[in-house]
Amino acid sequence: GGRRVLLVGGSPAELPGELLRYPLERIDLVEEDRRAFERIRGYLDQRGRDALEDPRLRVHFGDGRRFVNGLPPDEDYDLILVLGADPSSASSNRYFTREFYARIRSHLSPEGVFCTQVSSASNYLGGAVRSYSGSVFRTLWEVFPHIALMPGDVQVYCAALAPERVTEDPGVLEARYLAMPLDEHRFPAASFRSLLPADRIRFVRAQLGEAGGELNTDARPVTYYLNMVLWGKLTASGFVDWLERLRILGPWPYLVPLILFLGLWLLRSGLEGFQRPRLLRQSGGFALVVLGLISMAVQLSLLLGYQAHVGFMFERVALLNGVFMTGLALGAGALGRRLAAGGRADLRLAGILGLVALGVAVLPDLLDRLGGVGVVGQESAYLLLCFLVGLVTGAGFPLGVHLAQSETGQVLASSGLSEGADSLGGALGGLLTGALLVPLLGVRGTCYLRA
Repeated sequence: GGRRVLLVGGSPAELPGELLRYPLERIDLVEEDRRAFERIRGYLDQRGRDALEDPRLRVHFGDGRRFVNGLPPDEDYDLILVLGADPSSASSNRYFTREFYARIRSHLSPEGVFCTQVSSASNYLGGAVRSYSGSVFRTLWEVFPHIALMPGDVQVYCAALAPERVTEDPGVLEARYLAMPLDEHRFPAASFRSLLPADRIRFVRAQLGEAGGELNTDARPVTYYLNMVLWGKLTASGFVDWLERLRILGPWPYLVPLILFLGLWLLRSGLEGFQRPRLLRQSGGFALVVLGLISMAVQLSLLLGYQAHVGFMFERVALLNGVFMTGLALGAGALGRRLAAGGRADLRLAGILGLVALGVAVLPDLLDRLGGVGVVGQESAYLLLCFLVGLVTGAGFPLGVHLAQSETGQVLASSGLSEGADSLGGALGGLLTGALLVPLLGVRGTCYLRA
């Protein structure tokens, strides 16, 4: 009985062409890449070309997550299909989070159905597969009370708010299908029995339930990490075992080396009598590493948050990073130089580091609140945050350089140390944040670790 359909991703014409055989009023198709769509268009068969000419089909070019976020509150659909993504990256993982499912729920009619799919393994449900599929299933279950699944190499999940709206009973589905007013029932209705074997469904449900899947959210995109683990297992990569051990240990692999380094540094300084010029130079260099690490790590977190809340950030990455770099330049040129010229650079730098730590600690709560703001407000807020991150961390750079020069007073003698320290910190911040910290600890845990 559905009349309005939303299709995010997938085939540009094959699925819409099939859906248009049914008595629908409207299909909204969201395609991310207009140029790719236009390139494919000339190679479609007649049914595909007819589908694109059908007035019931409306094609929207843009990011799927942004399209859903921007829907009016009263815009409802009877069927929503998200079939073109797999949670294999931070970008595609956005279509499998609790926040996205909650948005989908708010735009479903009372009898509406939402369907998605993930790659799996038809005859194997080892620990990695169970954890990965279980995370998707658990997250979907957090939002929708009724879920039907179809097992296989690609597992299909259909969810609904109304009881008995989705079912795994082949007999019920066969009767519903044959009752539809179609010019031709091309699908062999008896195939529901082979697609939905009851014993296989019971086995998969039991395995997914035993896995106790982890909740996948915008702030902790764990499913794409679990997808990486799955592919590592399938390719017999030893790197995955190392990642799993690292995950179990939590924040300690990152904290312990830092604590040991600081302890040994203070011990050496104590044995040498805390020679102030040398200690200031080392402290300045170390502060530059920390500021470089924090600035790049926070900026990357903001890019990931922007991608989840506002939409695919690739078309905005130049603007976001340009605003961040502008903040860095103004912070160093307008604020940092004046602070360094005012004396007591060590205390002023300590104040900057304390301000950065406080800002990083409150950032997760701020990003959570941005999730409920309109798209225009979100975009403005993220641009402002990028600028502020650059401004504050940039203000500390001249102070660190001033301390790094304290032993010799020569710019040339310390410029290599200053530049290398900042670049090393930035490289470590980007690498650790994107590859490990956000997937393993979430944005909140990562920010607390940085603070």
